[in-house]
Amino acid sequence: MSGGAGYRRDTRGNIIRNGGRVGGSGKSGGNNRKRKSGGGAVTVLIVIAVLLLLTAGGMYAYDWYESYRAEKNSAEALAFLDEAIASGAEIDDYLGVIEIPAIEKTLPVFSSWDYGKLASAPCVYDGSLAGGDLIIIGHDYKAHFVDLPKLRYGDQITLKTVDGALYKYKVTDITEIDGSDVAGMHAGDWDLTLFTCNSTGAKRITVRCDKTLW
Repeated sequence: MSGGAGYRRDTRGNIIRNGGRVGGSGKSGGNNRKRKSGGGAVTVLIVIAVLLLLTAGGMYAYDWYESYRAEKNSAEALAFLDEAIASGAEIDDYLGVIEIPAIEKTLPVFSSWDYGKLASAPCVYDGSLAGGDLIIIGHDYKAHFVDLPKLRYGDQITLKTVDGALYKYKVTDITEIDGSDVAGMHAGDWDLTLFTCNSTGAKRITVRCDKTLW
């Protein structure tokens, strides 16, 4: 074989055709290709994992920033309202200040709502104090209504309006309704309703309150 035309043996005894190896080289090349293919799949998985981590981190950072900004805006609005109410100034944009001692929240309340206002403070969603059917919406930010589910029956809530009137309530019902159930939000005969999104955004944590003299 070693003397045959076009063939020779290498130092390891492999039969080599002039210009390429016979036996072993093809298999070795195939293994190399498989290893390269497997390495490519691992690289893709690593890239996907990194992208997912970056996306999750970005979402967390965005939520943190939104909550921080809401807390800052609410604090500034409270300071403004305290000064304006004390001076007797006319205030159009705000209904007043809501206080919920059980979850340690004192927050300004806008007199109407849109998404820009909602990013800063709870807002009147519908109804009125005079009509005894006031509905207030708030984001589930840490600085706003995220702790509504912690409220219990009988917990006290006060609402002080910009003209100095004080309304007192107690919690009488806590429930979840579907996010699209507008009729359900308006149903019932409660003097005050507070609501916010649950953790998935699909449901609304709804706290119903009756006026009281406590």
